[in-house]
Amino acid sequence: MQRPRLGTLRFFLRLMQLGVSIGRMENTSVLRSCTRVHLFGRETILGPSHISTLQSVHNIGVLCQDQGDLKSAEEMFQRALEGHEMASNEDDGSPPMETLDTLQSLANLYRIQNQLEKVEHMCQRALSGYKKALTADHPSTLNAIHNLGNIYWAQHQLDAA
Repeated sequence: MQRPRLGTLRFFLRLMQLGVSIGRMENTSVLRSCTRVHLFGRETILGPSHISTLQSVHNIGVLCQDQGDLKSAEEMFQRALEGHEMASNEDDGSPPMETLDTLQSLANLYRIQNQLEKVEHMCQRALSGYKKALTADHPSTLNAIHNLGNIYWAQHQLDAA
């Protein structure tokens, strides 16, 4: 297959954004095709572990989740998480925000599937990362605490909540 040009990738990105902003296209196969072409282009031009490629993988996971394809969403989120974790090499030990955002996305996906143990694990990992990367009173850290508290409440672990 011929190497895609950057202008072609931008066209597919704009087409995807238009489809999403219109309000979840009825023909989801068109939107998915556009996202796959865009991802292929990013992988080809930037490489599979580039931060922009991984963000596209994460975004495709969000799209799949929105469309009810939870299996594909999980595959995309896991792929993005693995890529972010392999790419991170911070000296201070704090994970990049993209890793934490992907952990939160996985937690939300598992919450939809009522897999509360997985949700708890993802929320704990995200909270630990937010505490390292941000301050204890940062809105993202507080949101992670809130999410973990909700999981404990759902599991009837009221002392932990």
